[in-house]
Amino acid sequence: MKKNILEGIMVVTGLVCLGSGLAELAGLISQWIAALVLVVAFPFFIIALGLWCRASQKEGDYPFLGY
Repeated sequence: MKKNILEGIMVVTGLVCLGSGLAELAGLISQWIAALVLVVAFPFFIIALGLWCRASQKEGDYPFLGY
């Protein structure tokens, strides 16, 4: 994957996590819905961040992250 695709994934999932937290604080959604959104979106952010750190600017494969 290219770095710009991974950056886009990180931005979108980060905004989803931030938005759900702010919406819960403002009283727009209940706490359990905000927690559910965080449980689903946060792992995608972490995986994209790890892959972004290992991705290079040139085409080709990136090192294995592990399980």
